[in-house]
Amino acid sequence: MITRTTQSGFASLMTYNIQKISSQLQDVTVQASTGARIGAPSSAPEDQGLLIRLRAALSDQQTYQDNAESGMSLMDVVDDAFASANTALDRTLELVVQGASETYSSDDRAALAEELQSIRDQLVSVSNTDFAGRYVFAGTAYDAPAFDADGNYQGNSDIPTIRVGEDRYEDSGFDGGAVFSDAFSLLDDIEAALLSDDTDALAQLTADTSAVLSDVSLARGRAGTGFNRFDDARALSENMELAVTTRITEFAGIDETEVYTRLSELQTAYQAALQITSAGMDVSMFDFI
Repeated sequence: MITRTTQSGFASLMTYNIQKISSQLQDVTVQASTGARIGAPSSAPEDQGLLIRLRAALSDQQTYQDNAESGMSLMDVVDDAFASANTALDRTLELVVQGASETYSSDDRAALAEELQSIRDQLVSVSNTDFAGRYVFAGTAYDAPAFDADGNYQGNSDIPTIRVGEDRYEDSGFDGGAVFSDAFSLLDDIEAALLSDDTDALAQLTADTSAVLSDVSLARGRAGTGFNRFDDARALSENMELAVTTRITEFAGIDETEVYTRLSELQTAYQAALQITSAGMDVSMFDFI
């Protein structure tokens, strides 16, 4: 027995085929235009979750790089501050040595004390160095200056950090009290000795000044180490970003030759389906004339 396809059955079958080809054509056209194998959530829905996680990981690595680069810039600023502090303390040591000399008069020492006050002002400015609106020597209390005009510490001993990896944080500030408080106390002692013509005290303060200079130099070394750690974190994040980008490309990218070949095949099939549908409808209508 031969089953004859009715006009309505034929039309339904061809409409289904055209819609199916049209949907496939739309997906492949999007792939060809975007270079992505996965487009809307309805396209390969089982892959969407992984792709979302990969893109989130890529965004995280870019954030870590930005943070690491910010940390490197911060440590550059800190290094400059320490360099200025060293210069000020070097001059302080010269003043102490001069003041301890018996050849200096009271007036000479008074002049040295006056210059020492300028050095104090310079050190206050250095200890209140800021980066992007944060006072780098104030601990986590970085929204306000670390020291007042008299050299009293106003920050805290907690150290702020920056996230530069999934489980990696690096120090992004200093406890200025531990770095500069001894220096301000030293300046007070030197000024008092100069104004009182106490050469014995000044001789002792020579060693104390050298010790403070050494402490500041050690702190500057920590800034250099911090810079290197941020640089290492940046390089690691760049490598991770490349790995994730490669994974996304492999997972969601397209083979251009394959996609354009498929696009051509679907366009041909779509036109053929339209022609067959048109011809079929013409024949069916002729049969009823």
